[in-house]
Amino acid sequence: MRGVLKVLLWKHFVVRVKKFINSPVEILSTVILFIILLSIKDSLLLKRINYQYKLNIEQSEPILLNSVTGPDSVFYVPETELTRLLMSRIKESLAYNFKENNTNVIKKPKMKPVTDDLALKKISEEIDAKDAIVIFQNLSRTWPKKLKYTIRMKNAYKTYSYRFINNEAHKYFDKIYESFLKLQWAIDSNYLELLTGDKMTPRVTLQALPYIWDTKDHTAKETCFYLKLFCWLSLMLVFVFLSARLLDDRATGIQELIKVMGVSNNVLGVSHVLNVVPAGLVYCVVGTLLVTVTSQPIVSNANPLLIFIMLLLYYLTVIALAFCSSYIVNNSQYGETMAVLMYLLLYIPAQLLETRELARWTLPLCGLLPHVPMHWFWDEMAALQQYGKCHHGGLLPHMPMHWFWDEVAALQQYGNCHHGGLLPHVPMHWFGNELAALQQYGNCHHGGPLPHVPMLWFWDEMVALQQYGNCHHGGPLPHVLMHWFWDEVAALRQYGNCHHGGPLPHVPMLWFWDEVAALRQYGNCHHGGPLPHVLMHWFWDKVAALRQYGMVFSFADIARSHSATSGSVLSCYWCLILQACLYFCFAWYLAKVRPGPHGQALSWNFIFQRQYWGIKKKTPDCHEVLLELEDIPYNTDYFEAAPKDLKVGIKIVNVSKNFAKELALDKVTLNVYKGEITVLLGHNGAGKTTLISIITGILKPTEGKVFVEGLDTVTQKDKMQRIIGLCPQHNLFFPYLTVLEHVMFFTLLKGVGYKDAKTSSQALLEQLGLADKSSYQTSQLSGGMKRRLQLACALAGDAKVLVLDEPTSGLDVQTRRKLWDLLLSLRGSRTVLLSTHFMEEAEALGDRVAALHAGRLRCHATTMHLKRALDTGYRLSFTTIGLPDEPVITAAVTSKIPEATVNETSLNSISYNLQSKNSAKFPELFNFLKNKKSELGIDCIGIGASTLKEVFLM
Repeated sequence: MRGVLKVLLWKHFVVRVKKFINSPVEILSTVILFIILLSIKDSLLLKRINYQYKLNIEQSEPILLNSVTGPDSVFYVPETELTRLLMSRIKESLAYNFKENNTNVIKKPKMKPVTDDLALKKISEEIDAKDAIVIFQNLSRTWPKKLKYTIRMKNAYKTYSYRFINNEAHKYFDKIYESFLKLQWAIDSNYLELLTGDKMTPRVTLQALPYIWDTKDHTAKETCFYLKLFCWLSLMLVFVFLSARLLDDRATGIQELIKVMGVSNNVLGVSHVLNVVPAGLVYCVVGTLLVTVTSQPIVSNANPLLIFIMLLLYYLTVIALAFCSSYIVNNSQYGETMAVLMYLLLYIPAQLLETRELARWTLPLCGLLPHVPMHWFWDEMAALQQYGKCHHGGLLPHMPMHWFWDEVAALQQYGNCHHGGLLPHVPMHWFGNELAALQQYGNCHHGGPLPHVPMLWFWDEMVALQQYGNCHHGGPLPHVLMHWFWDEVAALRQYGNCHHGGPLPHVPMLWFWDEVAALRQYGNCHHGGPLPHVLMHWFWDKVAALRQYGMVFSFADIARSHSATSGSVLSCYWCLILQACLYFCFAWYLAKVRPGPHGQALSWNFIFQRQYWGIKKKTPDCHEVLLELEDIPYNTDYFEAAPKDLKVGIKIVNVSKNFAKELALDKVTLNVYKGEITVLLGHNGAGKTTLISIITGILKPTEGKVFVEGLDTVTQKDKMQRIIGLCPQHNLFFPYLTVLEHVMFFTLLKGVGYKDAKTSSQALLEQLGLADKSSYQTSQLSGGMKRRLQLACALAGDAKVLVLDEPTSGLDVQTRRKLWDLLLSLRGSRTVLLSTHFMEEAEALGDRVAALHAGRLRCHATTMHLKRALDTGYRLSFTTIGLPDEPVITAAVTSKIPEATVNETSLNSISYNLQSKNSAKFPELFNFLKNKKSELGIDCIGIGASTLKEVFLM
């Protein structure tokens, strides 16, 4: 395989050198857009701003709950004596002072009871953002130990929002929660005062938690948008040119000819992939350097390795897509147009998913869409970059030391300095500091290992739970677990989240659609992801998200998603790998079912057929199948036994071939002997090309065996194809190779070294009269020269067995005669099987003749044996003066030879068939006709042996 791959790469290299314009354009097109982006980056980076994000913190100091304003109106249900008492106290608690006309005014909220459910529903639809509804669930006649109630307000509490990736303060901290908390605390405190009789005077405050990140990059999303677009556009020419090359090889049939020479379809595909490696290296390496390694990079402080991996995997998926798209049409005339159209259409899914928020379980599906993983990557990069958390390279010199001191500085800023736990007494100091902090808030460590301490901890927890009605009832006690279950169900039903019971029929389906509806409500619809380019979008969305918040884009973050519209970098990588595998597998499948006009297509469901995957454990020897020869009834008059000293070059044993319901070959058994030229005859559709395809390994027989030089054409195909040469019926050439390079290519495929291949190819061209045309392109040759070149390709590498499918078709008489002389010179040194429609050619070249009719072998013998078997004998012809008098002439001939029959009658001629057994009567017949010439109106008389054409027609 390695030698064959080298030959294919040599051919690709020669073609690239000759296409000195297309090749550089294809390679440079992969980075030209990155260079453009680099040239305009200064205008983009002018917008980059780094500033303290604390401006968005509404309150950095504690907020007293007493200073917070509550709701203006509170509607409550049910209306009972206890609820009226409680709400009257709450009204006093929610009162607040404000100035009106320079005078202090005390304003109290309105408390309005609601009578029924219809009124409650109407109120819930009409209340303002400053109003609230309180629903008491267990407050009727007595004060319960555990008060249950629900507060409903019209404010959006942003509970569905994604958590900020830089852990910044909540933007709505003191805007939407104050009135809710004020009302909640008013209900709780007044309820406890009424229940216990004690005055509740705690100091309740609200305060936002601190955070560290403090920079924001507003250019992250914009730059990553360009990166997505340029990543896609940069590979368009690579995609189009590769797809066109693959289609051209298949449409012209050269791919099938190469396969006959022993090259598998997989090796051909690998050679095409390696042919675009230079463009891929430029795209990945130069693209990474232009994006990350400059004085002011487009993606600042990014780890180049992560971007390189993404570009490499994305390039591989685009190459796999090119393989798939090459099978859309079979006409190379529309190849490039269809490739451009497909490349544009396959980008649409990635664009449609650009702004959609994806549910986590849909990411594997979305990740299979073309180009989507690339978008993910850049979205993640933008998210990290935006807030300065871009990925640094930890392997760079001094970088870890910088990280260490940056971390120490951050900890020092908030008083969390590293004291060094390995120094003496330091761990003891840590413990003391922690204990003091816990003591301050009443959470002191009592010392679990001390006697009785765990028991004290248990009862402290029990007292705390009892205080708020959450006592542990003891799950192992009878019926307790059942009570817990129904309490949970009741709580869920109260808020509309009832357990429906997943095992019940249709319930999981209802859950699924409820989830889809909820996701659609907030733009998180489930998308499907096997489309191209979607993963590329996810990648750049990831980059944009990270850049936006200035986060470090390193290997530590590749498993996390920082953008609502994409997956993580790791999921991007995995999806790109899966994409490439799926697309290459699909291309392999298309190669089987759509091989082009010169290949044999398999049925669409071949992968489910047992015979396709069947592996023969034993390779039978050609002598082990001879017993099948006696099973076929042949007319022995038309088959001649060969001399015992002749060796078999090609052995065909009981070969049958079915195409769907059509039988192309029916138990054909034939020996082609070494050193002889065997001519294969038959009308159109007789099965000649099918038999040649089976002999050369292009097709597999449905039944039977074929051995070439003792090698099975199915199980030992690779070895067999190294010793066989095929001259197809139609000329199959590479458009950019010269005459010499064609012959060298097929010689190199036989395993010959480069120098020897060049020497032998030049000698072969000299023998065929093409030496002066060795530097010509095939398009500059005449028809006869092209057939001689095709024959030279079959003879290349000193092939022992030649299979020639109508080698002289389309040639003039003079060129055909020259080719005959060449073929006759091969007699004695090669095994030659030749098919033709010309009887004259078969009679001139063939040592033996085999004829096929309706898929069955009708004869196999020398021409003389067939003539004797059919007793075609001789042909007596007359040229008459005027129209021939057939009855008179026939009577004269049959008077001497009664078995003579009329063969053909024309305007002024007539011929008769004379059997060989009557040759002794010929002198008497000729003398009689000579004396009767004037009487019979005969101008001249001729005699000759019958031709092979007459034998074939009989």
